Amino acid sequence: MHSLISGRTANLASGFYSQIKSTIRKMPNTAITLGSGLADMVENSEKFRILAELDKDQLSLIELPHFTASDHKLKILIVEEKITKEKIIVICGRKHLYEIDDDRDLKEVVRIPRALALAGVNNFFHTSAVGGIEPANPGKIISVTDHDGAELIPKGLFTGTSSLKFGPMFFDCSNLYKDIPKELCDKFGTTKGVLQWHLGRNYETPAQIQRLRNAGISGVGMSMLPESMALVQMRAGHPDFKNIKNIGIAIVSNPAAAKGGNINHKKVAAEMKKAGPNLINFIVEIIQSGTLKK
Repeated sequence: MHSLISGRTANLASGFYSQIKSTIRKMPNTAITLGSGLADMVENSEKFRILAELDKDQLSLIELPHFTASDHKLKILIVEEKITKEKIIVICGRKHLYEIDDDRDLKEVVRIPRALALAGVNNFFHTSAVGGIEPANPGKIISVTDHDGAELIPKGLFTGTSSLKFGPMFFDCSNLYKDIPKELCDKFGTTKGVLQWHLGRNYETPAQIQRLRNAGISGVGMSMLPESMALVQMRAGHPDFKNIKNIGIAIVSNPAAAKGGNINHKKVAAEMKKAGPNLINFIVEIIQSGTLKK
């Protein structure tokens, strides 16, 4: 485990490391964060064997963030992909920036991915529900190639002395996401596309979506970008993190701006549950292909 960084995130990293090592003896190289409506997808999938659930009460004593969004569970699993025997950490939800009331707590959003990177994880699957622009049909998977909207992230997430210890003040975001081979995307009918980050909690207006459509944006959502940027900052800051990869995968949960009916979280979660098995199959295919080792 990386030992040059101290503080709350480092304490959480130590908690992850000690619990996982006591369970499977070796730190997994891969982590999956499950978005809205997906909390149970890995646990219910035949593709994985559940090895353990981490003790969240013990981790909470060392600053494990609390999740408040619906369909996001503070459950952390260690699983094994049955074919490759790859061990994987699964976070069954996430902290969003729209959950933060005090700007001093902004870094809670990226505490778990930063801690996992400190503990030795290199491959990060970020999944989320998005409003679809092109494509707009619910259930469609988008392999994320880039993200817009970084300038909308509240000041404080990547500023201040407590952030600088995780990487340089200025860091390159020209390669936020690992490119997934076209043949894998074609096999699952997956579209490659750029997402727009939106703080929320409101869904977008028709005027916003028209502007994004004109800009060639594929979908819009309220997560993934802050975590991805935090990990890229770490990658830029120290050789220990040079192999960090972000894999962004989004599911269209609804046509953006209520095209086709009013949007609500219950409908979003229902669409995600229907599309979840195909998402899991796509993730497993990426793992089995060896793409993440390149």
